[in-house]
Amino acid sequence: MHQDTKRCEHATLLAECPNPLAKIESTNFKKNLASASLKCDGCEVRVPRLWICLEPSCRAVVCTTSSSSHMKIHYGSLHKEAVRNACHCVFMNPRTLTIWCYRCECELNPFTEGNLISTDGKRFLKTAVRCMQGKRSKQDGDGTIQDLDLTGLVGLKNLGNTCYMNAALQALAHTPALTQYFQTCEAFIPESRRIEYARQKNIMLVDSFFSFVDSMWSGKSAIFSPAHLVSDVKKFNDMFQGTSQQDAQEFLRCILDKLHDELTYPRKYPDANMILPNIPIQNEKLSKTKAVQLPQQTSVKLSNGTSKDTSRSSNPKAVTTSSLSYASSRSSTSSRSLQSSENSSLVENTEITPARVTAPSIISDLFEGTLESRVRCLSCRKEYIKEDKFFDLSIPIDKKSKIIDDTQDNKNGKDKDGGVLGSFVDSIGGWLSINNRNIKLSDCLASFCATEELTGEDRYRCTQCDSLNDCRKTFKITRLPETLCIHLKRFRYDSYSSKINTYVQFPMEDLDMMPFLKSTDHQELSNSKYDLYALVRHRGVVGGGHYIGYTKHALDGCWYEFDDTYVTRKAPSEVAKMEAYILFYQRKSPHRDEDRTRISKYMTKPLMEIYDKDLLVYISSLWLCRWKYLTNPGPISNHDFLCPHGGINVATTRNVMLMVTPIPRIAWDALVEIYGTDGSPVVNISELESEKMACSICAHEEAELDERRRREEQDVARLDSTVISDGQLWYLIGADWLKEWHAFKAGDKPPGPIRNSQFLKDNGQPRAGMKRGTDYRGINVAVWKYLQNIYGGGPEFVRAALDLYAPDPKTAPVSPVRNNSRSNAYSHQQLNQLPHPSTLYQPQYNMYQHSVPSSNPYGRGQVPNGKPRKA
Repeated sequence: MHQDTKRCEHATLLAECPNPLAKIESTNFKKNLASASLKCDGCEVRVPRLWICLEPSCRAVVCTTSSSSHMKIHYGSLHKEAVRNACHCVFMNPRTLTIWCYRCECELNPFTEGNLISTDGKRFLKTAVRCMQGKRSKQDGDGTIQDLDLTGLVGLKNLGNTCYMNAALQALAHTPALTQYFQTCEAFIPESRRIEYARQKNIMLVDSFFSFVDSMWSGKSAIFSPAHLVSDVKKFNDMFQGTSQQDAQEFLRCILDKLHDELTYPRKYPDANMILPNIPIQNEKLSKTKAVQLPQQTSVKLSNGTSKDTSRSSNPKAVTTSSLSYASSRSSTSSRSLQSSENSSLVENTEITPARVTAPSIISDLFEGTLESRVRCLSCRKEYIKEDKFFDLSIPIDKKSKIIDDTQDNKNGKDKDGGVLGSFVDSIGGWLSINNRNIKLSDCLASFCATEELTGEDRYRCTQCDSLNDCRKTFKITRLPETLCIHLKRFRYDSYSSKINTYVQFPMEDLDMMPFLKSTDHQELSNSKYDLYALVRHRGVVGGGHYIGYTKHALDGCWYEFDDTYVTRKAPSEVAKMEAYILFYQRKSPHRDEDRTRISKYMTKPLMEIYDKDLLVYISSLWLCRWKYLTNPGPISNHDFLCPHGGINVATTRNVMLMVTPIPRIAWDALVEIYGTDGSPVVNISELESEKMACSICAHEEAELDERRRREEQDVARLDSTVISDGQLWYLIGADWLKEWHAFKAGDKPPGPIRNSQFLKDNGQPRAGMKRGTDYRGINVAVWKYLQNIYGGGPEFVRAALDLYAPDPKTAPVSPVRNNSRSNAYSHQQLNQLPHPSTLYQPQYNMYQHSVPSSNPYGRGQVPNGKPRKA
C-alpha cells in the first residue's frame, strides 16, 4: 500500500469510541505483560508474537504464528464491513508497540509525518502507545493517562542483558549540551574514513552514537533498538562481548573515552603576527571587533627540574589566539589550582605533577574535571602533588580508613598524635560507625576528600626514602566539570563479594561542591552548585540484578523512569528515594543564564526575519553551542570553520554553511563585550554566501598535498615487497600508524611521526599479547628508510622473522632467510638512486618530525581512588 495515495480511517473511528483505553491501562494487564504471562486467547503463544485488538469493547489478545493466525480469524469473524464503526482490524504488539491495520495492510506509526492517519487518529494511537509503554502502580494516583507526546521519551530494547547500557545511554541522551551538539554541529563531527582498509581497522563510535541521538530525539518512534551502537562498542572493547551483564559505570567511562578521542575540536593555530592575505572578510562598517590581548608567557621552575608555563596578562580575558584557546584557558585554570603550591614547589621536598594538557572535545567540555591528590611521607616529609583529569568521581559509601584531622599539624611539620578531631572529622566518623543511619551524599564526598593515613598494606612508596612508608593522603577537586558525574561504589570485593544497599540521601537541587573544591578562582567558587538531571539505579545483587535510568526531561521539566522499553513519569519525591548508583548533576550558573536570556532576545525568529542582511553576521555553531550550556565557553572563535589564513579552505570544508549560525550584529557585540574574541574576524553573511572568502593559499597547499599523496603512494608501491632478500631483516611498524598513512593517501591529514610504542614498552621490549596484523606489521628496509626519512619517529625494531617475539638478531645469530618466490626488495644501491624525500616536498612538512602526545591521556578514565569493580 502507498501511504501517499491511500488513507486509513480506522484509527479515527477508534478515537471516537467511548473509553478508548479500556483494559490496556489496567494494573493487572500491565503486570501480566511485564511478567510475560500474557498469552493468546486462542492458544498458548506468549509475547512477543501477540497482538491486541484496539477496539475498546473487545481487546482480544491474538497471535500471528502461521497463515491461519488468530489475528486473521478474529478479524474475519468480528469485522463487519457493512457496519461503519466495527474496527476489529487495528492491532498493537504490546512488546514492540508496532500498530498494524489488517484491513488496510499497513503499519500505522503516529510519530511520523504524512496523511495516512488523521490528526485525531494520531492523537489516539500516541496515547495508546504511551499507555502501553508506561508502568502502573498503586502510587500512580487516580490513574489518569498522562500526555507523553514529547520527543526524547524513547524506550531502548534490551538486546540480552544490556540494561546496564540502556540506563547509561538514557542519561547521555538526556544531557542537554551533548544532544544539542549532535543536533546542531553535525558538520563538525568527523566522518569515518571512506576507505575499506580504515573502515575495517578503525571503528568510529561517533557514527553509531550520532544515529542513536538522532533516533532518540527525532520523535519517529517510541522504542529504539541500539543494536548498531552496542555492536560497535563490543568491537573496540572486548569487555562487553557476549551477553553477560556488565557494569553501567564501566560502560559509561568506556564510551566517554572513545567519544572524546573522536570528537576533538578542529585544530587551527592562526599566528597572531601573520600578515593575512587580501581576502575579503567583512565590510568596512563591520570592521570594529574587540580582540583579546595575547598573554605573556612565563616559566616556573619545579623541583624535578622541569619548567611549567603560566599565562599572565593585564587583560582579565586574555587567552591564546587559537581555536584551542578554550583548552588553554581550561588548562590555565588547572595551573592556577597549583599556584598555591608553587611556593612549596621551590622546596626540594615537594614533587608536583600537573595534569596533562590535551585537545578539547564536547565530552571534555562537559564531563572533565581535575582532581588533586597530595601524599606526604611521614618519615622524610616529602610531598607528592599530582593532578589527574576525571570524567566521573568514584566515591566510597562505607570508607573504612584512618581519617585524621590534618589541620592540627603545626608549622614545623610535626604531627600531633591523638587530640580532638574537628567537627568535620567527627561528622564523618559518626556515620561511618552507624550502619542503619541514612548517609548523605555530602558525607560520602567529605569522606573521599578527607585526609587519611596510609598504613599497613596501604603504605606508599616514597622515592626519596626508597621504601614503603606510612603516609597521609588527601584529595581535592581543583576544577569542577560542567556535568558532575558521581559514581557511588556500591560493590565491594574483599574476602567475598557483596553489595552495599545503604540508602544515600542525595539532593535534587543545589548540591554545593564548594567544601570539596580547592580553587581561588572567583568564577569557579561562585558557580559551585549543581542540580540533578539523571541517575542510574541498580536493583539486585552482585553479579546480577537490573539497571534502570531516571532522567529529567528538558522540555517539560518532569522526571521519567526508563526501564528498557518502558517509560513512566515519576514524581521528584519518588526519584529522591531511589537507591542511586550513578548521579548526573548539571552546573548552575545564574549570571550566565541571565546573559543568555538577555542576548537570546536579539535572536528570536521574528526579529531575525526583519533584520537587514547587512546587520547580520555569522558565528561558529560550535562556539554558540558551548555558549548555551557552558559556564565558561571561552572567547568567541570563528576559527572553528576558518582556515589559518582567515578564509575558507573549500577543499577540506564539507559544507561551511552548516558550520555557522546567523546572528544580529547587536548580539555579536554583546557577546564580545562579555567573552572577548580570540582574534577571529567578523564574518559578513553576504561575502560568505558569495564564496568570496575562498582561500587561494589553502587551495594551493591542498594541491601540493594531493601531489604528495600521489608520489608517496607510487614510491612505496615500487619499494614494497611481500618477502625480503637473504640476510635482510623485517622492520616492524605500528599498525595504527600504518592505518593513518593509508587514510592520508585516501585524502585524510598526514600522520605524525612513526609510533612503535603500540607494541613496545618504554624500555623498548615487546609488549605481551601483541598480534601481527592487528598491532604491528612488517616492511622491508627500503620502505622503512623511505617513511622514516619523511616522518621520523620510531624506534627502529627489526626481526629476522615476521614475528615480534622472535629472537633479537642483535643478540642471536641471524639464520639465512630463503624465499621460494622472487624478492621484490630494492638493493641499497637502487634505494640510493631514488630522490631523497626531503627534495620532494615543501619545508612546511618538517612539522611531522615533532613528537605526538599519547592518544590516551586519561588512562581510560582512571582516578587516583582506583577502579570500581563490576556489578
